[in-house]
Amino acid sequence: MGDLIKGRYWQKIAEERRKKPYSIMLADKNAPNEEVWRQIEDMCRSTRASAVPVIPDSEGTDSNPFSLDALAVFIFRVLQRVNHPGSLDKASPNAGYVLLMFYHLYEGKDRKLFEAELMDRFGSLVKMPLLKSDRNPLPDPVKSVLEEGINLYKLHVGRHGSNAEYLNDIQVPFEFAVGKVLEQLKEVAKDSRDERLQGCLACHYTDLCHPACGFDVGARMHVIPKHRPKKPFKESFVRKRLARKKTLQNAPTPGMDISVSQADV
Repeated sequence: MGDLIKGRYWQKIAEERRKKPYSIMLADKNAPNEEVWRQIEDMCRSTRASAVPVIPDSEGTDSNPFSLDALAVFIFRVLQRVNHPGSLDKASPNAGYVLLMFYHLYEGKDRKLFEAELMDRFGSLVKMPLLKSDRNPLPDPVKSVLEEGINLYKLHVGRHGSNAEYLNDIQVPFEFAVGKVLEQLKEVAKDSRDERLQGCLACHYTDLCHPACGFDVGARMHVIPKHRPKKPFKESFVRKRLARKKTLQNAPTPGMDISVSQADV
């Protein structure tokens, strides 16, 4: 059952398709709108599969592919359910509203147009029998309740639909927002890497500028060629550092009195 699977259902179906490419799968999951249909089409293209929609058979109305009789049966079945994984059962406080919302996904399409669109997308169609052909007409009380519910739903959508349209219109596309976030994260990662590199270079530079030796370098110069690193070692570097050290040692200390004799002149 689709509601028992957490996460993206059709992606999981695609994964199973790749594991078992020569199999027939029954996807027990509602696919109520065009957005889901596109996901199924993408899944079929990526896994080289064929999807066959299974829909309840109904004569529909002038503006909906499902008749009021079918809607009544759908609501009745939902209200008979207990402990539904999707929480759409008799304990749901808004089960009727949810069913009306699904019903109005196809508003403006008659049965012929609805089936033609599915055929264009998937190439085939299976109809599941729902209502008896020799049934009695829908009782007036049931019909009245359904019509009242439909009118209230349309009134609700009319009042709040314009606000939803405005809020949807002012948002940037989600893909664009994700792209901008990724760009900024890359810049942050690059800056952080450059700062760490500069810090390491500063540490090495300091170490090289302030070497300290506690032994007689001149007496041990013959040892250096035997233990030199892989990269050529400049002996002139050590000699220069040694000469600088002697110069500093012979330099006068600040505050020291310097007397010059006649012999020194």
